Amino acid sequence: MSGVYVVLGAKGGTGRELVHRLCERGADVVSEIRAVVRDPSSLPTGSLPDDPRVKLLAGDCTDASSMGLHATGAEGIFFAASGKGWELAQAVDRDGVMLVANAAKAAGVRRVLLVSSQLVHPDNRWHPIRGILNTVVTGVFHKEGLMDFKFAGENLLRSSGQEYTICRPGQLTDGPLGCGKICIAQLNASFRKGGGAQNAFLAMPFQC
Repeated sequence: MSGVYVVLGAKGGTGRELVHRLCERGADVVSEIRAVVRDPSSLPTGSLPDDPRVKLLAGDCTDASSMGLHATGAEGIFFAASGKGWELAQAVDRDGVMLVANAAKAAGVRRVLLVSSQLVHPDNRWHPIRGILNTVVTGVFHKEGLMDFKFAGENLLRSSGQEYTICRPGQLTDGPLGCGKICIAQLNASFRKGGGAQNAFLAMPFQC
């Protein structure tokens, strides 16, 4: 059955890639793709596929009414948004996840897929890469940073009662499909240590 899918953060590299991958699915699977960004006028021309199913929409994952509107009638939501700066990272990567989960649950959305990050778990607090990622966006003069907020967002999604998948990718690069190694595990360590993220990108849209 064909469905409506929402991509939050469609301006970013991961969000744009999600829109492209959804467009590769036939209309019998994907009937509409809601590409949601804060300011549609800021999206460079040609960033999204020229596909009539793609609807570029203004939306803010920190705004309950906005998310309620975009979640209505949707089969699934991809959360690929992330905040820049200490306050916005809290509002988006932590609180925004819960807000979207609540909106999705109220609208009867089947699943929310959260694009988190490898190494978010506190077990990796002394990992140098986590330290860099935790401070480069939110600054060094805070007790918590981006990775802490992302992990808190994961836990809020888990406790929300909404069906979900959490994807913890490592470094994402553009390239031909089918060339990367997919690791699926339930550990919290780095892939390099043989553990891994909760999920790599799974079959879309939500067929696993």
